[in-house]
Amino acid sequence: KGCFIINEGWYGHGSGSISYYNYDNNSIEHWCYKNQNFGDELGVTSQSGTLWNGKLYVCSKQNNQLVIVDPKTLYAEKSIGLLLPSGRQAYEFIPVNDQYAVVTANGDFYRIDLNTFEAIRISTGSTWGGCVKSQKIYKIDIKTLCGDLSQYDWKNQFPYENIDVSTSGGTRFVECKDGNLYTVESTNGENNLVKIKPDFTIEKAPIHASYEPSSFGAYREATFCGTSDGTFYYIAGGKIYRATFDNPAPTEALTTYTKDGYGFYGAGIRVNPQTNELLAMYLTSEYNKNLIVRFNATTGEKISEITYD
Repeated sequence: KGCFIINEGWYGHGSGSISYYNYDNNSIEHWCYKNQNFGDELGVTSQSGTLWNGKLYVCSKQNNQLVIVDPKTLYAEKSIGLLLPSGRQAYEFIPVNDQYAVVTANGDFYRIDLNTFEAIRISTGSTWGGCVKSQKIYKIDIKTLCGDLSQYDWKNQFPYENIDVSTSGGTRFVECKDGNLYTVESTNGENNLVKIKPDFTIEKAPIHASYEPSSFGAYREATFCGTSDGTFYYIAGGKIYRATFDNPAPTEALTTYTKDGYGFYGAGIRVNPQTNELLAMYLTSEYNKNLIVRFNATTGEKISEITYD
């Protein structure tokens, strides 16, 4: 009946927040986490939320904080400030199993013990994750990741393989019923929808050259998203496209909706497969007015829109 919105807040200064968008009422309730937890705050510049094992994990970038929340009540179960070493930025929480997770950062990534919250840096060579990013996708062995990491350092680096996919911005993966993973390759003009098969062989299909992997130069959630039946959505040239692997660059956009003074921001678009709706997030250039528009994910018809400060 609705969705959570992660607001990053005043970049580098203020706490992020969680809002709840109610589909039925087309209304937004703000400061949901703070109000439920006696004024406790998420952390500075909150970037992402991950649902895993019935919990919501929210990363905040500037002070690399991790908050673990019950998603049904938004009551905090644990708040770990300074999860990573000083100077690192916590981008996104990626669950591995009941004991370990990975948190991506601005340079390499960290294995997190979910019992002790010990963070161990995983070095994979000359990577840097800020605005430039490494432009690589890595395949790593889970058994090795969950084993003894004491032998690995900058001289003896953690073993990994590069997958033949480049990204000039953020990336995401969609797992489909056909057993394949899908992502988008973005190489400053030659962009592809990528099928990664279980044996890690790859097929590529060209998408629009104006594809925008994320809405800003700094770290943002990538705009690419999709459903398990193999329907994908991405932003190119300021328009939203609905694609399949057989038709990766449709001539007509799903919608050409625009609103004067607003442009895509943050995660940009996300699809709700349960309601067959696509939600788009926009922001003004002054960074102080948000707009959420809800579309029919098949026809592109606008269902509702709402603005908030």
